[in-house]
Amino acid sequence: MTVATDKRSGATSPSWFLSRAGSTASVVRARRTAPEFQLTLKHDMELIKAQLCAQTKAFEALSHSITLLEQESRQQRSRIAQLEEELKYATCSSRGTAVEAVLQSRIQELWRAVAVEVQRLQASMNRKESSMENLSLEVLESKKILWEELEAVQAELQRIHQKL
Repeated sequence: MTVATDKRSGATSPSWFLSRAGSTASVVRARRTAPEFQLTLKHDMELIKAQLCAQTKAFEALSHSITLLEQESRQQRSRIAQLEEELKYATCSSRGTAVEAVLQSRIQELWRAVAVEVQRLQASMNRKESSMENLSLEVLESKKILWEELEAVQAELQRIHQKL
């Protein structure tokens, strides 16, 4: 376990105290008064809360990105539907085979462009989903670790209050 020092008070972090929580002599050896230790614990709890908040904001930002990608995908589908309607209208007109050939060529170009765009969007969505899943797992693991640390800090605070 690492020993971290609070720059403001010079106190050692709760992880240092928790690693030595088995004996009261280790707390005495630390030469910290109860108020200093409580301030350190409070500071550490605030840091944990800030980390949870930052992770939550990152998770929300990724969720927003996915929502935007889904909207863009819907817009592309709408554009495809419009192009299909134009195709139906163009094929119904009787302007001759030359016009139809030009229209068919243009439609094929548009279909290719749409297919490329759809593939790009799908790849982007897959990357975002993978990133989102990884971040979700990281956030869940971090929350679990932070909650465990918080519970340990609270238990240590209770022990200190009982000793006082």
